[in-house]
Amino acid sequence: MILVDNCSTDATADISAKSPGVTYLRNEANAGFIASYNRGVEKARGKFLFCLNNHTIVTAGWLTELRETLELEPHAGLFGSKLIFPDGRLQEAGRHHLE
Repeated sequence: MILVDNCSTDATADISAKSPGVTYLRNEANAGFIASYNRGVEKARGKFLFCLNNHTIVTAGWLTELRETLELEPHAGLFGSKLIFPDGRLQEAGRHHLE
């Protein structure tokens, strides 16, 4: 797991230090969402990349569903999940983009 800390003022650094398997990257200044996102992506290695914002709350089975979708659409390069606002309204219904 890669965690990019964009100058948070909470206990992110302390929690990350106690979490095995976490690569912790702290920006020296608030670089904004896209620059921080790109910094994390540059460090990523492996077959799959899942990017989550700090306010994301995943639900049971979320990763299994994405993996199954990749198996059904092996030529796809990017998938998006269903996003729900905290009040229960639908933000995004999910989509996929084929290469």
